[in-house]
Amino acid sequence: MLNPYQVLGVDPNATEAEIKKAYFQLVRKHTPERDPERFKRIREAYEQLRSAEARSKTDVHSFHDPFGEFDLAALERRLTFDLSVTLDPSLFSMDSRLSDLDRVDFTEDFTEVPR
Repeated sequence: MLNPYQVLGVDPNATEAEIKKAYFQLVRKHTPERDPERFKRIREAYEQLRSAEARSKTDVHSFHDPFGEFDLAALERRLTFDLSVTLDPSLFSMDSRLSDLDRVDFTEDFTEVPR
């Protein structure tokens, strides 16, 4: 399996715009009429890197060494996490304002234990 980053001549940290630009430059240079095999490799490499989802699948599979070693450091460099939070509007409704969240006096919750 060829490394798609090497085929397109881009860095593994390249943006989608940089990958797209490199792809179109190579396609203009190596047209299917002049160099069909090279064009096919370029097209396959671009398909593996064109979207974030395809790129993450490619990156996870490409960091596995055929001899059984796994390059964890290389994989960690490529991992990204989406920590965005979607808030439910019902959380801010009147019901939540009447809950125990804004109580300050909790004495009624405690009873004295006889000794």
